[in-house]
Amino acid sequence: MAAIIARQASIAQQIAMVAFVCAACVLGLLRSYQISGAATAVWQVAGSAPQQGQAPAAPPIAAVLGAELRSLSTGRGAAAGPVGSSGEEGKPMLGDPRAEAVARALNHSALAAEAGVTAATELASLTRADGFKQAAPEAGPSLPSLPFPRVALLFLTRGPMPFVRLWDEWMASAGGLVPSYAAAALGCEQEVVQRVRDIGGATTGPRGQPLPLYYRQHLFSVYVHAPAQFKQPYERGSIFYARKIRARLTTRWGTHSLVAAARLLLQEALQDPRNQRFLLLSESDVPLWPPGLLHLQMMAEPRSSVRACAHATQQDVLDSQPQTARLLGIPPAAWRKSSQWISLTREHARMVAADREVEPVFAQKCYIKWDFRHWRPLGPDGRWCVSDEHYVPTLLALRGEEANCTCSQPGGRGSPTYTQWPGGPHPRTFNARELTRDGIRRLRNCHGPSARAALQAYLSLLPRAVDWSQQACKVAAAQLAGAGKRLQGPADSAAAGSNGTLSLPPPLLPQYACYLALRKVDPAAGAALAQSVQQGLLDEG
Repeated sequence: MAAIIARQASIAQQIAMVAFVCAACVLGLLRSYQISGAATAVWQVAGSAPQQGQAPAAPPIAAVLGAELRSLSTGRGAAAGPVGSSGEEGKPMLGDPRAEAVARALNHSALAAEAGVTAATELASLTRADGFKQAAPEAGPSLPSLPFPRVALLFLTRGPMPFVRLWDEWMASAGGLVPSYAAAALGCEQEVVQRVRDIGGATTGPRGQPLPLYYRQHLFSVYVHAPAQFKQPYERGSIFYARKIRARLTTRWGTHSLVAAARLLLQEALQDPRNQRFLLLSESDVPLWPPGLLHLQMMAEPRSSVRACAHATQQDVLDSQPQTARLLGIPPAAWRKSSQWISLTREHARMVAADREVEPVFAQKCYIKWDFRHWRPLGPDGRWCVSDEHYVPTLLALRGEEANCTCSQPGGRGSPTYTQWPGGPHPRTFNARELTRDGIRRLRNCHGPSARAALQAYLSLLPRAVDWSQQACKVAAAQLAGAGKRLQGPADSAAAGSNGTLSLPPPLLPQYACYLALRKVDPAAGAALAQSVQQGLLDEG
């Protein structure tokens, strides 16, 4: 019996040794081939690994459900850094290779981008015979949908949402509104007009159940990234209920994980062709305008709100830490720094989500290695590199997209969100007493007469669906034609008619000048602000 036990133990040891060797081989391959190995890992999950020598196609998002990056660990003497760096002292440690593989392969939208599918043709496809079906899979009831362009609100959060009631009150006033510029693009035939009325004005589902607030509006999509460990559902009936994206990861301040999470939000939102503008928000942000006006203004601005332009002053150059660009192997002339809180056109969102060249460099080499006592780089390769401030603007600069960003315009803002920096790494927090009507006017940074005129006029471009008629459709179509708002190509994409042309609403506010949201607000102000929004806080100029 002792001999049998000894023989079994020996066999077990041999099996363990073989498993260890195999694991080491796999780990070595993943470390050596981070990009190709990443793609292969996910295609194997999907059951369709590419052949040798064949360019890999982007995997379906379903292949990465439940994936997350390991919480980023560090060696001594360095702040948290990204996966993919060495484990030497003072540098970030290598993360979980399988999680790294998943993160590298999240390039679902690359399929459409590489195939040359434009926003115009995507939206045009929705206006054909089946154009009133749901545009993309969404959590919640399966409902017919209108092919109207939307602003995707992308919430990058730490989990809890302190302003649920405020956002619900805000979104409630958009219920049943339809953008006339997009509805007219569908055509003014009686059958089309009637379907817009029936679907746009619906308040109950197919079985007569009341529709949740989110499904009674047609101007916005909502996506939430909460840390993977955050399991608590949001309040049933709120616009955030069941809106957490399917693939989520653990995020840490100052690390590349924030860029990875933002790309996950874009990946998910890009699957819906109705989403034409993408606004990145945090859980501590609040809107500065009514929903209808915010939608119209974002659709009317055909440039991304990112500071991707060359630095205007020498101080700006110094603030951007240009020496870090050399450590990353990026041309200093293309090194940029912008706010993390940006808005993107669909074309730029595609570039960010489909990027396979620049993002891996940031994931491996952009981290903080700093002597905090003497406030200087720690060693010859020390750096202060925060991906969420540098990655997107640098990518757009490398792609030659500066002219398509708001910073290229006189007085153009670098971010759609107002943030006040009193000094230090964190912005000022606003309280409820500061967010009065006068306070909101100041924070908007908007020309007073223009703001008042826009607030008085915007609802004329957003009729209620139940009021849509052939006559209203013809008037809207004539206004669009008279304003010369029919455009070709994806650069200024908004709403696509059945012939593939694009149309934009007229800008009601000064373009690229006014802030659209505020960061950040004390969570204790939530109840008071929600009541103020309900009472019309944002409706006055």
